[in-house]
Amino acid sequence: MKNKKLMTLAMAATMMTSFATWADDKDGIELGDDFVVGADVVLKPQATLQKGGNDSVALRDSTLKLSVTYKNIVRAVVTAKLRELFRENGVNVDDPNMKFDEFIKEAYIEVHNAGDNNIWVGAQPVALIIGKHKVAFGQHFKTLMSENNPLYTILTKEEVFGFTVRLEEGLFGADMVEASVFESKGGDLELGKVNGASVKITKNFQDKLFVTGSYLTQQEAGANREHRAALGLVYRDVDTGVMAWTEAVYMKDNATYKDAEYAVTGGILARVHTSTDVFVEFSVIDNLLKEIGLGMNVAVSKNLAVGVVAKYQDWADGKGIDGWTFGAEATILLGTSASSQFSEPLFQ
Repeated sequence: MKNKKLMTLAMAATMMTSFATWADDKDGIELGDDFVVGADVVLKPQATLQKGGNDSVALRDSTLKLSVTYKNIVRAVVTAKLRELFRENGVNVDDPNMKFDEFIKEAYIEVHNAGDNNIWVGAQPVALIIGKHKVAFGQHFKTLMSENNPLYTILTKEEVFGFTVRLEEGLFGADMVEASVFESKGGDLELGKVNGASVKITKNFQDKLFVTGSYLTQQEAGANREHRAALGLVYRDVDTGVMAWTEAVYMKDNATYKDAEYAVTGGILARVHTSTDVFVEFSVIDNLLKEIGLGMNVAVSKNLAVGVVAKYQDWADGKGIDGWTFGAEATILLGTSASSQFSEPLFQ
């Protein structure tokens, strides 16, 4: 699949060249009347301290996203995983074990309606996504050090090539319906066998309660066909700064958690200051793990937030080390979009 890799490199190089002239624009850099170029960096250095000496310092979930948008209708996106640049001995681009595929988290084209140009499905605004992306499944709710959550791989299916359609406003009485077909084996830039499918339905009640239902099925080589069904709830009160969430998943023939039939996660987050959030969360995986965590996150400046978290894990007999894990994480946002700044930091 060399052509696919070359196309991705060319797309990234084009966007980086276009981005050479930096502009302080909330939506990106405008190139004439039709094109907008964006570049956003999320850096998340982390440090963890665990019982048993399994300590680590990492740059997890750190990304560089480059995008080009044409008339708010077509958008091309390439997202690189910055953590793959850093190995134990530093940056080594000649490392024979370092694969180009490891750098690319997303590489997709998105087509959607703009304004009143509704050309797709009756009165339903729609988006079409094709390429390497996160497919329709799960809430995608994140707190500090989310990639360390053992449920992350259960509630997320990402870095796979596929096709997703997203419908909004009124279909089946829902506020959003998403459906995907995809390859089950991901993580590379080669299109494998398309043997997975998923659907996700979201319903919003008075802008405070969001209900999601998801279903996913896939079959990896040499394994039984897997099935997952998830039901999630999110309550969000903007005025009080309180958020509560939960999601439960039924699993059958999951390759990672073979002995588990269900998993549950949830938590409560409260904004105790315009810049400071505190939260408590829990996770349970059937026949494997129970976990509870406490955390706090502070937006120090428009581009920097720092947080700490403590988690206690109770593993099933012989499947892990019980005890506390302590972690610290900084989030550094840089770029052209509005999401590259914290809205109400401690220091302006």
